[in-house]
Amino acid sequence: MGRSRRLGFLVLIVALMATACTRTDDEIPRTGRVDVGIVYVGGPAPGASNILRPGTIRVVASDGTVTSKVQVKEGHSDSETLLPGTYRFEAQSGDAQCSTRTVAVRVGPSNPDILIRCSVK
Repeated sequence: MGRSRRLGFLVLIVALMATACTRTDDEIPRTGRVDVGIVYVGGPAPGASNILRPGTIRVVASDGTVTSKVQVKEGHSDSETLLPGTYRFEAQSGDAQCSTRTVAVRVGPSNPDILIRCSVK
């Protein structure tokens, strides 16, 4: 094989490898990011708080599939990266009665933070 043929072959191999490693916009996963936290309402004054509480957060897709179940510590929230769609966010925190939140997740980081409110006595 002559030198020019080897160089041509090498250029062809490099071009094929670059094409195989390149993703088009259609192949890039389009996801949205949401932050989910637990807060308490009720109980002694002031009765409502934005202090993040510990507990378990479950994320359920519209088809009923549990996409995530995570423990959060006091003062922390959970950051989820999800495909666009409608999700139900559930929480358990001690013996507090927690509401569920249903939210439509959009592509990108601009989704609103989700606070699940749990009633305490």
